[in-house]
Amino acid sequence: MSPPLPSSSTVVNALSKDLEVTVWRGGRQLSQSFSRGMAQGGLTEAPAGPAVAGLAAVPTRGTRVRFVYDDTIFSKT
Repeated sequence: MSPPLPSSSTVVNALSKDLEVTVWRGGRQLSQSFSRGMAQGGLTEAPAGPAVAGLAAVPTRGTRVRFVYDDTIFSKT
């Protein structure tokens, strides 16, 4: 079972074709993906990795939300 999303994320999830939430906290990286409102597997956990040469540093804390709007709901104007 997936942990509940905050209400604003729930709205974005319902209106998105794809949604990925990643949280860095306490030296851990927690991620979960959704598609059209449904969890695509459970919460995954990994250690927050070290910075990789030539790439942006891996955050030690914070939240990233990536989404693609659902074009069956929104039309292009």
